[in-house]
Amino acid sequence: AWSVDSAQTTVTYQPTRQIMLAYRDVVDAASRLRRIGGLSHEVERDVMSADLAYRLMVDPDWGDPDQIQEVRAAFDGSTSGPILLASIEQALQQDDSPALIGLIRLIDVDAPADQTSVHLRGTGSSPTPLVAAVMSPDPAVRYEAAVKVAQLAASSPFPGSSQVRRTLGEMRSLGALPKAILVETRPEVIVRQQAILGQLGFDVEVIGSVAQLQRAVANGGDLRMIVSKTDLADLPPIEMLDAIRRIDRGRDIPIVFYGDEVLGLEPSRWTAPAVMVDQPASPAAFAGILDDIESSRRLPPLSAIDRRLYAEQASDLLAEMGSSR
Repeated sequence: AWSVDSAQTTVTYQPTRQIMLAYRDVVDAASRLRRIGGLSHEVERDVMSADLAYRLMVDPDWGDPDQIQEVRAAFDGSTSGPILLASIEQALQQDDSPALIGLIRLIDVDAPADQTSVHLRGTGSSPTPLVAAVMSPDPAVRYEAAVKVAQLAASSPFPGSSQVRRTLGEMRSLGALPKAILVETRPEVIVRQQAILGQLGFDVEVIGSVAQLQRAVANGGDLRMIVSKTDLADLPPIEMLDAIRRIDRGRDIPIVFYGDEVLGLEPSRWTAPAVMVDQPASPAAFAGILDDIESSRRLPPLSAIDRRLYAEQASDLLAEMGSSR
C-alpha cells in the first residue's frame, strides 16, 4: 500500500493484507459515489458501513467522542434510528464484524428515548438486530452489543433480554488468557497436549465427550480453537463438527482433529476451518494453522486488556441491573 503524507512531499510504502486493500478499495469507491450525490438510503448505508469497517480495521480502538462525532457529521441522517438499525441488520447478514462494531459504537445511549427504543423493541416479539448481535459468533461483536443494549435498557424489559444477561455473565467470567478446548480422555495424551497448548498461550479446558463439548462451546468466552481426537465415544467427528457449528458461539471456531483419518472434512458446508493433523508433538504443529487463522482475521483477537475491560464492564452493568430490580 502506497500513501502520501499530508504535505504531499513523501510517499511511503507499507506491506498490508489483501483483505485490507479490498476494504480500502471499497471505501475509495464509496467516496467517489458520495461526491456524485443523490444516493438512496440503501446506498448511503452501504457507504457508511464500508467507511466504518475500514476505520476499525485500521484502528480497532476507534470510537472516541471526536471520532464518533466526525462520522455523525459526515453521515448526518444515517447514524441514528431505523436507518442505523437497518445498517446493523445488513452487517449481521454479511458477517461484517468490523462494520458491526463501528455501527454499534455509533449508537448514542444519551439520545432521546424515541431514538433509542427502536434498537431494543421491534414490531413483534423477535429481538431487534442490535439485540440479535448479542448472539454473534464473534466475541467482540457480542460483547460490544451486550454492553450497548444493557446501557440502553437499564432495567426495562425487551425481547432477548435473557440472552443479553447470558452474554454479560459470559463476559464477567473472561480470564487473562484466551481459551482452547481439548477433547481427550487418555491421561498421558492430555498431559502432553495441555503442555503444548499452554506454551501457545491458551488456557486449556479438557473435556471427554461431545455432549460436554457442546455445553462448553455454548458457554462462550474468548474461545480460539478446539483440538480433538477422532475416536469419540458419543458421536463420529463429522457429526460432532455439525453439532458444534450449529451452536451460535461455535460456528466460526477452528477445529483440529488428530488420530484416525476423517473423511469429509473438506470441502465442508461450514466456512470455519476443520483440519486433520498428526497428533501434535510440539507447538510447531499448530504454526501453519494459527498463521492461516490470523491471516484471515478482519480484526485482531481480543487482548488481555480487552478481556479485562469487558469483564469489568459486565460486572458493573450486571450490578446495576440487579440493583434496579
